Amino acid sequence: MINVMIHTPVTSRGLIISYIQKRLNDKKIDLGEMIEIKSPHDYESKEHGIDNWLSNCIRDDNMPDIMLSHASDLAVLNDYSDVIKFFEPAFKDIYSKYPVEEKYKTYIDEEYFFYPLFLVCMLMVYNKKKVSPSSLESSWKDLLNPEFKTLITAEFKPPTKTVGTKILKENPELIKYFMSLDKVNSPVAIIKQVQSGKVDLGLSHSSFAITGNIKDIGINYPKEGIATLPQLIMCKKGIDKKIMPIVEILLEEELQKILIKNGFFSLEENINNNEELSKYINVWQGYKNFVEDVKKFEDYVKKHL
Repeated sequence: MINVMIHTPVTSRGLIISYIQKRLNDKKIDLGEMIEIKSPHDYESKEHGIDNWLSNCIRDDNMPDIMLSHASDLAVLNDYSDVIKFFEPAFKDIYSKYPVEEKYKTYIDEEYFFYPLFLVCMLMVYNKKKVSPSSLESSWKDLLNPEFKTLITAEFKPPTKTVGTKILKENPELIKYFMSLDKVNSPVAIIKQVQSGKVDLGLSHSSFAITGNIKDIGINYPKEGIATLPQLIMCKKGIDKKIMPIVEILLEEELQKILIKNGFFSLEENINNNEELSKYINVWQGYKNFVEDVKKFEDYVKKHL
């Protein structure tokens, strides 16, 4: 049995699974084994509110063959250097075949353990009837403006974890106020509450914020740059290279276009992305630095819950 684990935002997961299944049939790929597509819920338990499917896979020696998941999940490793114990550096040829756009080269993993399939872009949204664009600084600090009623996701949901990690690193004096904001579990619930006028501002991600032409919702793009969460393709240590065609299906241009249409951001060369998002995507700090910063945020939250 070949196990493929998909852990991406709900608005992308079904699209990705359907695409894989369709293309396996279209291409008549016979890998000699059945393919089972799993979710993190097949592996995870919860400790301190942290989804830790990866730590359970490591503990139980039950790593999926191919994984597509948040880069922040790597924070469960004792040390970033442990990637060599659990993942195969399988992507050197993949990067050659599916090159990353030049201006996003910092998202390349130079050790070839990961390939960033797409970015989830965290965004601030506001109610256009209640908030004037002139009252906004086009900054993450707008979330902390006491004049606005603001809503963010729960502590360990990707929007809050990703933006909280950025704030703790760049403006540590503001993290206490950021974490004191009202919270709900779902990014889509935030969109609905902003749209209804129950709150002025909210923190969600691009798939919910820029698709569907949502009435009365504006996007407040931060001048400091969008907080991005790479969705990484990873292969377990010792993977049989015969199953790499599954990875290549994920990288096909048609799937990239589907993801972009649904509000996500591709890093592949010669792909027509959302131009507005592209203006605010900064140089990536590297996976090691990002994972270490996420660990610091998680430690902060556990100490202050």
